[in-house]
Amino acid sequence: MTSALTIRQAAAFAGATVKTVRHHHRLGLVDQPARDVSGRRRYASAELPRPAQVRTVAGPGSNL
Repeated sequence: MTSALTIRQAAAFAGATVKTVRHHHRLGLVDQPARDVSGRRRYASAELPRPAQVRTVAGPGSNL
């Protein structure tokens, strides 16, 4: 699973911050991805559209 992205890379792909992606996890808007052996979230390519979709739907200035 070495080709999976970190939360920082996934957030950049979505046009959001790491804090925003974590907030989406807490709200249940984005499923938490699998973690690697070091405990870091690792996003597979199939999981990347969801954070971007939530960010797009929320729109600028949203609390989501």
